[in-house]
Amino acid sequence: MLPEFRFLAEKHGQPVDILVKNKSLIELYNGIDYVGQVFLIRRWKYWPLLLLRMLPLQKRMKYEHIYIRDLSHARKFLKVFSFFETLPHQIRVGLPKEMRKSRMHPDLKVPLAFGPSILITNEQEREEVRQLLREKHGWSDEPLVLFHPGCSHVAKEKDDLAARNSRQWSVENWRKTLSEIMTLFPDAMFIFTGTANEYKLTEEIIAGMTGKTASLAGFLSLRHLLALQSMAHSCIAIDTGAAHTAMAVGCPTLILYDWQDPRYLGECSPKGWGPGITLRGFRGAEELGTEGYMNPIRNILPETVVRLWQKLPLRPSQPSSEHFVSHYCEGDTEPEILPILF
Repeated sequence: MLPEFRFLAEKHGQPVDILVKNKSLIELYNGIDYVGQVFLIRRWKYWPLLLLRMLPLQKRMKYEHIYIRDLSHARKFLKVFSFFETLPHQIRVGLPKEMRKSRMHPDLKVPLAFGPSILITNEQEREEVRQLLREKHGWSDEPLVLFHPGCSHVAKEKDDLAARNSRQWSVENWRKTLSEIMTLFPDAMFIFTGTANEYKLTEEIIAGMTGKTASLAGFLSLRHLLALQSMAHSCIAIDTGAAHTAMAVGCPTLILYDWQDPRYLGECSPKGWGPGITLRGFRGAEELGTEGYMNPIRNILPETVVRLWQKLPLRPSQPSSEHFVSHYCEGDTEPEILPILF
């Protein structure tokens, strides 16, 4: 959403206030000059409850412009607001007309002329991460290669739909990848990140490895994760939030996708100004649903990941208005270079 926020801030000439459900988003948007206040509204599962909780906020802040991104619930929103006679001067359903639509999903809109997302970290946060690495894990300024092997889809595998769309890559594959990259980059330190629930997974991957490794799964706040990513040489991750935040702080990132096509899906495309490569387990969308591709990410080979990791460009010194990502599918000889949507 950062390109959208930046677009609206420039359109109206002032920072954008945001309403969020997840507390971590408050940390995420910290320090971004085009984001104003971030309001947290907890404990809502259904849209009517959210709308009712928004009424006191609207009465207090008296917004003249409100943008509702979820088109399917816009009618409910308008009904609730009009009933209480608290309609602002202008309510926009969806984003402004200056936005264009994703080719495959016309209901997902992405900015036409804005560059990639950029997240901010500060020196104090980075120094706190350096201190943690030195004191707890014996880091002595080696280059840092990050791995983020988990995501929420993996945790929900008991659900049938989640199992079909699982982004889980096997421990054996992660270990093979780590071992080969250790051989290629022996002077680096290899850090695994994730939630506390993913700590066991990361420990299983690094168990018995001879190189310099550490698991920080469950030990980093979101701000410290961003700081670590802003310092790292590179990152390999499943398609999850941590992959996109890595790119948003400039870290060269290789992202492993499941059945989603990152070339077209605005919501799932890589976001950020760091160089990126996306990798999928098959090419044709017509193959979806066949027995062999129920979990396409599992068809990705460790040697492919290692080869593409070696192709990641170095971290750029600053964000560029021209941003490209290499898109690759297992079985192709070389990545296909296409401009990123963000």
